[in-house]
Amino acid sequence: MEPLRLNAALTSLSDNGLSPAALILHLLGSRQPTNEDVVQDLISHVEEILEALSTHTVTKEISLEWARRVTTRECTQEVMKLVNKQTGWHFNANHATPEKMDAFQIPVMANLMRDLAPHLWDLLGALLSADHVAVRRRKAGVMVANLRHGTGDGSGDQVESEAEKLLSIKKVTCVTIMTQSTNQRCNPLPAVMGIFGRCSNTPERVMEVLAHAGLSISTTAVNNAIRSLAEESRRGLRALGSTMLASYAYDNFDVDLKVDTPTVEKAVPTLKHLTSGTLLEVKHGVTTEDLRCADTLWRSSPNNPQRESQRPVCSWDQLLTIHPEDPHPSGLYCQQRFNAWKMRYDLCHHGPEYFRQFIPQLGCPYKPMYQIPVVKTPQVPARAMNINQSTVQGNAEAVEDLLRQGGVGAEGVPNVVDVAEHIILFHGDLSTMERIQSLLASRSIEHTPFRQMRFMVFIPGLFHLKMACADAVWRTYLEPKRGQEDTATLMHYISISRYRQAHSIATKFKFRRTHEVIGHVGIALRLDGWETEIHKRFRLDTREQWADTKPLWEDVVKLSEDMAGNFVAGRDFEKMRRQRVEERDQVFENSLLMNRDFLLYEMMADAMNQGDIGAVEWACIPWIFIFKGSSKSKYAAQMTRFLHDVHFVYPERLRRAIRLNWLCNPTGKEGKFRGVDWLVERNNLYTKVVYGGSVSNRTVHRIILESPLVETYRSCIDNIQDNFLLSNRTIAHADTDLTKTLHALGVYMHDHDIHRVLNPGRKVTYLIPNQMSKGLALLNEGATQVDDIALDGVIGGGGEEDIEVDGDDLMD
Repeated sequence: MEPLRLNAALTSLSDNGLSPAALILHLLGSRQPTNEDVVQDLISHVEEILEALSTHTVTKEISLEWARRVTTRECTQEVMKLVNKQTGWHFNANHATPEKMDAFQIPVMANLMRDLAPHLWDLLGALLSADHVAVRRRKAGVMVANLRHGTGDGSGDQVESEAEKLLSIKKVTCVTIMTQSTNQRCNPLPAVMGIFGRCSNTPERVMEVLAHAGLSISTTAVNNAIRSLAEESRRGLRALGSTMLASYAYDNFDVDLKVDTPTVEKAVPTLKHLTSGTLLEVKHGVTTEDLRCADTLWRSSPNNPQRESQRPVCSWDQLLTIHPEDPHPSGLYCQQRFNAWKMRYDLCHHGPEYFRQFIPQLGCPYKPMYQIPVVKTPQVPARAMNINQSTVQGNAEAVEDLLRQGGVGAEGVPNVVDVAEHIILFHGDLSTMERIQSLLASRSIEHTPFRQMRFMVFIPGLFHLKMACADAVWRTYLEPKRGQEDTATLMHYISISRYRQAHSIATKFKFRRTHEVIGHVGIALRLDGWETEIHKRFRLDTREQWADTKPLWEDVVKLSEDMAGNFVAGRDFEKMRRQRVEERDQVFENSLLMNRDFLLYEMMADAMNQGDIGAVEWACIPWIFIFKGSSKSKYAAQMTRFLHDVHFVYPERLRRAIRLNWLCNPTGKEGKFRGVDWLVERNNLYTKVVYGGSVSNRTVHRIILESPLVETYRSCIDNIQDNFLLSNRTIAHADTDLTKTLHALGVYMHDHDIHRVLNPGRKVTYLIPNQMSKGLALLNEGATQVDDIALDGVIGGGGEEDIEVDGDDLMD
């Protein structure tokens, strides 16, 4: 504005007794229509006016102070909106529930904060990204790192999205500190972080620091929340148990509570023997009527002193009729079809790149025999019990305690559901099964059905059965010293693939490493079989040369089916061994047996993973013979008795319930079925190792109190990891790159011609025993009836101990 016009305007204001400030205030407060245009003009320039005031040397400080007061007032009002109870963010530790923990979602909180506190939200965004140059530089560095490591697509949009999510997390954290400081009950993030810190074994000092910073609730509040969650778990346990459609599983676990400085007062055993348990929902359409048959079974039970009828006597060979095989177009029986499929699988996944194209055509090795539907199996962990389950009496106490927790009991007992004639399914390992059998025999003289435990039907755990299969392989191939001397032995293969572990593997059985040895060496054996068959058919030296000829899928199938008969010990193997020594190739014979036993193990493992319980039962039969031959008579006896009871004693509806609930599926995904005993062992791992506390916090009281919260803790950790975008979360084993290992094993096997019958009369120091044939002979020579076999296994079987389960054994 020109000075003359400005002076004229000021003079006019002065002549009318007005100052510029009074004029502006009057206009903004006026409601006269004649002033509307002037007011609108003033409003349209308000930002320029405020900017001028904030930069003027005289008014700068005054303007900033005014802006601070206004911003403070607005943000304070917005914070008060957020702490209102209607937001749903008030958390009472004394009423904590898993549902409230799962409801914590940072994106949902961010949206609500953006809606109710827009000024505060924008202010935090500006303050957290004050240095724009540094922000751009950081994003560029992330893009380069993603491209270098092959993570993400490296695009700017993806990096921008991730940066926005991280910024949102920081803003939610800042606002949470404000709301929690304003109203201590408005603490969703601190509450979840407190539980997260507890289940992550965070030291109390750290938790108190976080609590003082407003990022966690106090340790006292955490303890109250834990007790509330445990009580909620107790109610959930009773709710499931009272439906009478719950199966029970339990196992012992030991905790060593070491003290730093042993004293006379502390001179007590530090090893505590506890028992854990869990309840699983009986699914797949099973009803309570299907399980109402306890009295029917009791009338023919061997434990019943006044039994009305005898149970059908079954000799072991009748188990062969459980799954009769129909003729197959390939002419191969079920095991051979699986063997051929596994050979194709290994060629496609570990052979030349050309065969990767056939992976979608692999399909299934055989038609499922009795498939469990793929649905998630819910579990409700029970409270751990201060009971030593290694005795018969300990098992009785554990069963009674579990039933009390499940709200189940005898007739006339208040606040429990009467078992009546219902069957309750129990899962456990071999030792537990034996003690339960002794318990039921001793309780037969009691006067009430509940005291006699008529309701119990025990199901052997398939995870421990799988471990027993691996142990039988170890006993056959690695335990004998002479079995380590020949060149083409499993021990030599281990010395090539895991030379640092070779001695420990041969010295003591450990499931995980034996499982991996069977898998890795088995792949190498089958790939060498491919090379041998290719050379015999086409006079080609390597699999790569055959791949260069572009064979069709039909060619691969045909060769694999021939290999299933040529390189795996079959029904006429003993005939081969009865030939004169000078006509035999004992190296080749050993390879045939190794292929057979490894493939039997692979079939058992695959059937379990797929949930094909019919295939599991089918695979159990050859393993019963192998168990008997490898001095694992107890497993042979118990599996024989169990299969006999399921298929020849139990009513059809109970049989269906048992078979469909013999395995569980913790994730609800295909190929992810697990033994129920595996689930219990995993709970034990979390209870005593992951969530069991440390140092002074590691007590029996804490372990028992928090044992029902295994699933809650896992859910809390997953929730935090999801909300805070944590990576590298899994503890599962990554797929191992076997390229160099398989190459080294392949060269060694090729050099020793393990699959070629070159030298009739070729001998070995250790002729691998055919444990299947040996076990079959022992069964034929001794008792043939199931009851006699079981008695032989339990009494005088000897030589078998519980297999120790390590954390690695539970990894996928």
